[in-house]
Amino acid sequence: LSADDVEVDNDNSLVGGSITFTLDSILADAQKVMLGDYIDSEEGEPEEWEDNADASPYGGFGTVRVKRENNEYTYEALWLHKTQFGQTSETMETKGRTINWQTPTINGRIMPVYNNTEMKPRVRRRATFETAGEAIEWLNKLANVADNANAQAAAET
Repeated sequence: LSADDVEVDNDNSLVGGSITFTLDSILADAQKVMLGDYIDSEEGEPEEWEDNADASPYGGFGTVRVKRENNEYTYEALWLHKTQFGQTSETMETKGRTINWQTPTINGRIMPVYNNTEMKPRVRRRATFETAGEAIEWLNKLANVADNANAQAAAET
C-alpha cells in the first residue's frame, strides 16, 4: 500500500502457491490417487486409459527434508494441508548418442484451509525431528495413514 508517495504497508502472508517436484518413478496406484480418474483396461489387457476430463482430487501432501548444521543431521517434515496435482510432465529420448536420464515431473497447486478457531488461512505445518522415522511417523499421522502403514509393516514381517 502506497500513500503520500511512500510505502506504508505490506502484506507478505502466504495464501497459496505452486509445487513442482521430480521423481525417479511414480507407482501406478499413487499416480491414480494423486492425479485422479483412470479407466482400467479390459481384463487381461496390459494398458490403461487416462481420463483427464475430471479435475484431480484435493489432498494433503508431505515431504521430509534432510538438514545438516554443525555436522548434525535433522529431518524437517513439511505438511501441505490442501493440494491439487495435475498430469505429469514427461519427456522421452530414444537412440541418442549419450544417455539422457528422464524423470517424471509433477506440478500442483497449494491452497489454504481454515482449520482453526480464528478462521485464518493456513497452508502448511512444519516440524523438525532427530530421525527420519520420527518425521515420517508425524506425516503419516497427519495424512491419516499411520495405522495403515503400521498394519502393512506388521503384515510384511
